[in-house]
Amino acid sequence: MIYNKGKELKLERNRAFVDNADNFDEGSFIDKYFRDKVRFEMNINTKAQIRELLGIQDNNLVNVLKSDTNPILTLLNEVLREPDVNNRPISTVKEYHCALTLKDCGYDLGKVEATIRSLTSKKTSITKKMKPYRELHQRMQKNNAVPAFDLRKLVE
Repeated sequence: MIYNKGKELKLERNRAFVDNADNFDEGSFIDKYFRDKVRFEMNINTKAQIRELLGIQDNNLVNVLKSDTNPILTLLNEVLREPDVNNRPISTVKEYHCALTLKDCGYDLGKVEATIRSLTSKKTSITKKMKPYRELHQRMQKNNAVPAFDLRKLVE
């Protein structure tokens, strides 16, 4: 389950908890802390699931606590597919260069633009320079060759 903890705390079903919490007014420390926090939860119902998700041999408490495996990241890796490198719409060396730049910048066009600006003259038309990157990025998104947002970064 993935949800916004700040919004969840403001729901009517949580009113009793919020009313009993000290200083949970709008703008308070607690309110600010939970505002815009994304929470990931998993229901692990069996001992076998605990062993599998934590990568341990038995359910000894010490082994459970010492595990450095991230079960949420494991689940996300199973659910979210990696972009298919063979599906990328690249047909020229220039597009290949653009694709490498996009990948290096995490497919973030803002970062690409900052990189291009840092490497070109201030007189250079940034709109013209960015055009091939924007076009390739758009084609890659249409072909599902670039993730729109990678949740893995939130749990690593």
